[in-house]
Amino acid sequence: MDARRERRAVRPLPGILAGAVAILAGALLVQALPILPPRWLDALFGGAALACAGVFLRWRAPAWSWCVPIALAAFAWTAWRADLAMNARLPHALEKQDILVTGTVTDLPQVQDGSTRFEFDIAHAEWQGNDVPVRGHVRLSWYASREQSPPAVAPCATWRLRVRMKRPHGLVNPGGLDFERSALQKGIIATGYVGEDPANAVLGKRACVDGVRARVAHAIEGALPDGIHAARLLRALSVGDERALDERDWQIVRATGIAHLIAISGFHVGLAAVFGALLVRLAWWAFPVLALRLARPMAEAAVAFPASLAYGALAGFGLPTTRTLLMIAVVAGWRLLRRGGGFGEGFGLALAGILIVDPLSV
Repeated sequence: MDARRERRAVRPLPGILAGAVAILAGALLVQALPILPPRWLDALFGGAALACAGVFLRWRAPAWSWCVPIALAAFAWTAWRADLAMNARLPHALEKQDILVTGTVTDLPQVQDGSTRFEFDIAHAEWQGNDVPVRGHVRLSWYASREQSPPAVAPCATWRLRVRMKRPHGLVNPGGLDFERSALQKGIIATGYVGEDPANAVLGKRACVDGVRARVAHAIEGALPDGIHAARLLRALSVGDERALDERDWQIVRATGIAHLIAISGFHVGLAAVFGALLVRLAWWAFPVLALRLARPMAEAAVAFPASLAYGALAGFGLPTTRTLLMIAVVAGWRLLRRGGGFGEGFGLALAGILIVDPLSV
């Protein structure tokens, strides 16, 4: 009798990999739709997923059937997040209007002949003296006027600017860059330029990681005054600073086969995590008494993620870098919780973590 009750108490659940595949299926289904469903339909699918989960818990449904409510919940979550991202873009009524914005410069500004292009996080916006709901990440260009060049724009600086913007637009050619999709994934809500206005002013500057990246890039350039091309390549390899690379540099990169190293990706972040884990393994080999305090696999997980996080911050937290950091965080946390499992469970856990945090990444 006790054994029968114990068997009834066990709730069959799908494996982590199967659940992750169900989440992926729900996210891909949203991507296949020609238009996004209304929010009430998202809520309906979410409620249906909860109802199915309640019924399955009550009647002990087979493990494979749990993929249905998981996929429904993933569909509702992805559609809702996509709707939020689309609505966060610049309103049509404010396109090509002079808007006074206040925000912070992010990433490394790119200085070109007669212009400066930079990323800007808008914290407050006004139009014709009234507050407008424009908040988020934009890409701006500041062009030189007839009288003067654009001022120096430093990372982490807070500015008040008079800008004119529009929603992200781009060509959709086979094999080419889909800028609108790229902007949606990166959270860019508008692109535009800074207009000449007496209100344009820097309001302050704070410390941030991008400032450290800029100082490292300048230090490399100062240490190699005679090797201009070498300094440019070293800046790109170390902190992901590709601003100074010209066509000749890219030809050298392609000829030497290191183009994949210039684009800081998840591979580099993974190497940083492996390097941190190897340092722990070396320390535990040199001092075996440390194993009495903490198991080596747990110590490796505790060091691997901070090491990858530090390198990811130095490289600028690009989209592939952020995804890899999320995967490492999930797997490291799983290890720290003393949960076992092979490749399938680790891969499924990382996949589920990415899709839950960023369902638009597919």
